[in-house]
Amino acid sequence: MGNADFTRRPLRVALIARTPWDFPALLALATPGLEFGTFDVRRFGTPEHPNPFGLPLVASSDVVLVSSFWHNWLATNHPDAVRAAFAEFERRASTVVGLDSEDAFPLLLPPWELDRYALIIKAHGVYRDRDLYNYKSGAPFPGDQWHSKLTRREHEYSDTTLAKLRLGPPCFARDILAIRRSSRRHTVASDGKTPSASPSRHVRAALKATADLTIRQAIFRVPVRGRWLDVHCLGSVSHTQRLTALRALEGFSGVHGATGVPDKFRGLVPDAEFTPQHRPQVVKQAAPYMRSRTNRLRYYTEMCQHKVVVAPSGYGELTFRHGEALRAGAALVCPSLDHVDIRFPFEDGGNVIWCKTDVSDLHDRVAELLADDDRRARIAAAGRRDILKWERTWRQLLDDSIAAPLREAAG
Repeated sequence: MGNADFTRRPLRVALIARTPWDFPALLALATPGLEFGTFDVRRFGTPEHPNPFGLPLVASSDVVLVSSFWHNWLATNHPDAVRAAFAEFERRASTVVGLDSEDAFPLLLPPWELDRYALIIKAHGVYRDRDLYNYKSGAPFPGDQWHSKLTRREHEYSDTTLAKLRLGPPCFARDILAIRRSSRRHTVASDGKTPSASPSRHVRAALKATADLTIRQAIFRVPVRGRWLDVHCLGSVSHTQRLTALRALEGFSGVHGATGVPDKFRGLVPDAEFTPQHRPQVVKQAAPYMRSRTNRLRYYTEMCQHKVVVAPSGYGELTFRHGEALRAGAALVCPSLDHVDIRFPFEDGGNVIWCKTDVSDLHDRVAELLADDDRRARIAAAGRRDILKWERTWRQLLDDSIAAPLREAAG
């Protein structure tokens, strides 16, 4: 392992990713002070997007940052190639760091795969009680097992492995304007080739940036008081808890419903047992709540008309909706996240209202807020103030959650 001098140049990082929709990887690419490239990994197995961000191919780097989505894909489809791939990474860089991009708080990879890394950056949040990683808990499992120790996993993570975890950024950091602009620069065609720098492409990028700014300015101007609708809760049924939440919100005014049922969702059976035959059951349950999809401008405009926004779990416990609600100046109600460290200062009763993780008391929490408009407005104003302050420190957020662990691993 070499001892490179990182004081005179950016840290060189080879990012190995599988899809252009890997939000933690996009957040890494937006991190100042890092110089990104990638290795040609097609000889180990070719995913649909072999170079999803159109990064330059490099021969070596200071650090290799491997997305868990790519690692999991390789281990599932080409298990015999994993050892060779990591041996090559170690030859071409001083150290290898994992980026656990899994939407839920549990770790995506099993213990023996995480042992290949010097450190692991866990996006979204990290369990305060590390032993919880050794139990079947969180979004990938059905029932009220969000942070319970009912069933131990067959293969457990050692204390040494869990000590490698570093807290990464939450998903809703993606919607910080500076990060959205960076993400668009790394959006590439599905074949992994960098799109041509045509004038029309630059025009579209400029229009999207203008639309982002216009929407942001519009939603921040809407006062937290004087809203005439009760509850907003709209999204695809990526977790069956969203149906439970919609049932609890019946009787309140506002926009609450389902925009669709994706091919893969969570909460009905464990992830490993999911088959396409489970989807019709959820589609039938979602039918009474179905609503048409809408564009971003209308989505935010409607959200700003509501006093309360509910953010039930999706593919993971933390969702983009958490940040959207705070920016919209609505009082955010969501399942408790008190058992997780997150790089945002959530405070129950301060800028958010926790309900139980199984949302069994969701109706009561919402009703209490609607009955006390002064309290609701105070929580909504605090949430908007806190996320505005948080967004202004986005460079420090990415440095702490992405660059610092990479520098630590590289020595």
